[in-house]
Amino acid sequence: MGIEVLPPDVNESGLDFKVVDGRIRFGLCAIKNVGESAIDTVIKARSEKGSFENLFDFCSDVDLRLVNKKCLESLVQAGAFDSMGSHRAQYMENLERAAAFGQACQARELDGQSSLFDTGGAAGGAKVQFPAMTSAPPWPESEKLAREKSVLGFFVSGHPLLRYEEEIKDFANVRLGDISGFRNNSTVRACGIVTSVKKKIDKRNNTMAFIGLEDFTGKGECIVFSDPYAKYQSILQPDAMVMVIGKGEANGDLLKIIVNEVHPMDKVREKFTKGVILSIDLNDIKENTIVRLREVMEEHKGSCPCYFSVRNAHSTTMFQTRRFPVDASGRFVEEVRQMLGPHSIRFTSQ
Repeated sequence: MGIEVLPPDVNESGLDFKVVDGRIRFGLCAIKNVGESAIDTVIKARSEKGSFENLFDFCSDVDLRLVNKKCLESLVQAGAFDSMGSHRAQYMENLERAAAFGQACQARELDGQSSLFDTGGAAGGAKVQFPAMTSAPPWPESEKLAREKSVLGFFVSGHPLLRYEEEIKDFANVRLGDISGFRNNSTVRACGIVTSVKKKIDKRNNTMAFIGLEDFTGKGECIVFSDPYAKYQSILQPDAMVMVIGKGEANGDLLKIIVNEVHPMDKVREKFTKGVILSIDLNDIKENTIVRLREVMEEHKGSCPCYFSVRNAHSTTMFQTRRFPVDASGRFVEEVRQMLGPHSIRFTSQ
C-alpha cells in the first residue's frame, strides 16, 4: 500500500485520511508541525514548476520562510519524500544542506542573478545540476515506524507487531478490535503495543496502573493492580510490545483486562511453545530439501515436539516425529522458512 500526501481539502469526510484504490490519501495539514501556509507554498510551487525532482529541488522551489526546518523534518518522517527514490534517514541527513542550497537559489533569484543552479533552469535549456545526496544508513524499521507515528499519530508504512505476527496468531486468544462473542471473566491472552501508562495510588498507598494496549485490530485497556504492577512495571513502558494474561470483560466495544501476567513479545515463543508444526507440500518439495531439513532439525535439537503436516494432491496427513524434538529458536524458524516457505511453520501452546 502506498502513501500519497495531498492538500488538506481532499477528504470530504472530515477525517485526516481515506483509502482510494489501495492508496492512503492523507491531508498534509494533519502532519505535526505542518501548517496551511506551508502547504499552500508547496502546492503553489508544484503548480508553477511541476513535480519536484529531489529534496534539493523541493527546497529551492518552496518558500523556506514557511516550510521551516521542523516542517521539513516532519514531512520526511511522515514519508512525504519516499517516492523520490531514497530513504528517510538519508533525507534527514541532507536536510540542512538542501535548505542551504534552496536559500542560496532563492537569494540569487531575488537579486536577479542567474546561474546553472537556479531552479528556473540554465541558459540555453541546460539541465539543473543538484548536489549529490550524502549517504546515511537507513533507520531500523522500529525507529522509522516510531518517527512516523510521532508525526502522523498512527502507523502507515508498516506495524512494529508484524515481526511477531506468527506468535500473535498462535498464542493470543483474542483480538482487541474484534470481541464479538467474548465471554466475560474468561482468561485472556492479548498481544499488543503499550500506548499509554497512567499510574494511580490505590487505597493501600501502593501504585497501580491503567495501561493502553493496541494490536493490529484495535485498542484495549489493561488494569494492573499493585502486586502485578510492582512485578511487571519495568516491562510495561510506552511502546513496549507485550503479551498480557488475565481476566477479560467486554465494555461495549472495549475489552478491559485485569492483568495477572505480562511477557515481552520476544520471550513469548520461548515461554509458550509446546510444539512445532512444519507444513510440507509434496507437490513442491524436493528430495534434497528433505535431507537439508533433517540436518537443520539435528542442528537445533531441543525439547519441543515436532509435527509434520504433509499435503499432496488429494489429502493432508499429520504425524509426529519423536526422533527430532527441536529448539524453536529464531534461527531454526528462519532456516525452515527459507526452505519450506514463509508460512511453513506454526507453534502450538498445548
